[in-house]
Amino acid sequence: MQYGKTLAGSVLVLVLFGCAAHTNLEPKGEGEFSASFGIGGPIIEAFETNMPVPYATVGGEYGITGKMDANATVHLLPFAYKVAALDAGVTWYPLLRDTWQPTIGLQPRLLIMASLKQDVPERVKFYPAFSVSSAWGVSAGVLYIGCDVVGTFAARDYDDDAARMLLSPFLGYRWNIGEDLYLFTELKWQGANVRSDQLAVEYLAVGRHGAVTTLFSIQRRF
Repeated sequence: MQYGKTLAGSVLVLVLFGCAAHTNLEPKGEGEFSASFGIGGPIIEAFETNMPVPYATVGGEYGITGKMDANATVHLLPFAYKVAALDAGVTWYPLLRDTWQPTIGLQPRLLIMASLKQDVPERVKFYPAFSVSSAWGVSAGVLYIGCDVVGTFAARDYDDDAARMLLSPFLGYRWNIGEDLYLFTELKWQGANVRSDQLAVEYLAVGRHGAVTTLFSIQRRF
């Protein structure tokens, strides 16, 4: 069914793009670098229980200026299927935290997927994306909310009714566990505007839409 094909493709893009906690909450500082490792993913219904997909990522961020960082994330699980997946972009912080005023982050990104198999008709695909976040200092950590928006233009090649974009709101908390070490715990509703009840994989959804996702990341500043 055409709808099913489009939905499957859309959710695949969401799984690849959304399975990393949002670690771009505040500027690193010019010339500063941080690295992160993340694990987590959409919660699926399997073996009569709910479990998150063990999806792993490795990322890095570099301070270009006092209000702009460059960032990139490598997705590890797709390599098992002979697919390389990388998302990269920049984050600009037009507003910085002050008392109850949040730090606002605006992050244009690009997801690049490349097949490592031989004799494939199309080897590389590009998906544009944009994220916005608001972060507040709460207790000894940082509370944040935001949303990812991912373009799905490739899906429209065979279905004119496919969603033009996928929306994924998120809520998280950054725990400061050391002077330069942080733990991120995040809850995300991936593909909140996409039906997900007609797939072979049963995701834990909200009102038959999207997939509830739990994400955890460790970040170290250098």
